[in-house]
Amino acid sequence: MTERDGEPRQPGWYPDDAGNVRWWNGQFWSHTSPSARIQAPAAAPNPPMPPSSPASEPSGDGVLLGVAGVVTGLVGNAAGLYSFVRPVSEIGNGSVSLPVVLGIVAVGLSIGALRRRRLLLGVLGIMAGTASFMLTALVILVLSTLAY
Repeated sequence: MTERDGEPRQPGWYPDDAGNVRWWNGQFWSHTSPSARIQAPAAAPNPPMPPSSPASEPSGDGVLLGVAGVVTGLVGNAAGLYSFVRPVSEIGNGSVSLPVVLGIVAVGLSIGALRRRRLLLGVLGIMAGTASFMLTALVILVLSTLAY
């Protein structure tokens, strides 16, 4: 259907503003309409919202993971500091492996806490685990300079 000045060019039934259809003969609109009214198609119903999953809510195991990550990171820091302040004659390769392992465990536990929406504990645990790595790197640096 093409329109000219707002009027259709071809004869046919067309909807009007009241929701009825009127006949257009090419020049004029009819005064009557058929008994059937044009109805707008029914809108599709909105899909139901999925229930919230239990994983989306903060849970108690997130607190446990976060606290375990922070404590493990702090123990790794203590092990790194202890290996740093021991006499050089007692320092061996084993003294740097414990802080590294504890730092890795602390970061892993803290990531678990972050995934359970425990932001503060997760970030603190990651910081403690990273500090354990950094202390270990410092111990290795000091050991390598003292060896020469």
